[in-house]
Amino acid sequence: MTRFEQDACARRAGGQALTPERIGDMWLARDEAVYGRLARPLGVMNAPHSFVARFYGYQYAYATLAALGLSVIWRADPERFARDYVAMLEATGTGTPAQLLAGCGLDLGDPDVWRQSLAELDGLGDLAW
Repeated sequence: MTRFEQDACARRAGGQALTPERIGDMWLARDEAVYGRLARPLGVMNAPHSFVARFYGYQYAYATLAALGLSVIWRADPERFARDYVAMLEATGTGTPAQLLAGCGLDLGDPDVWRQSLAELDGLGDLAW
């Protein structure tokens, strides 16, 4: 989806209008790269959620790494984490994601948080293979 969005942004920046046909062609080209002959034309926006926010696919990677960072904190002190996590959920909508996650002890500005999260992901890969 990110590559599709980059394609669309590049076409717009190049002065090309994003007609329904062009959007459908760009989507199908990127979909075919992943699904091969199983890819289908976009049709009547059969995946509208990916058009709501720019770089929608990035959000999955970000959220996954944040969740893996939370799992590190949970393992260190499950009882405290449970209390802080429930408080974060209750505060949903009252702050930015970074502010809410900080309440659980996850400092998104700390490069070590991301290193730990990537190490968690690497460990999951080791389990899977």
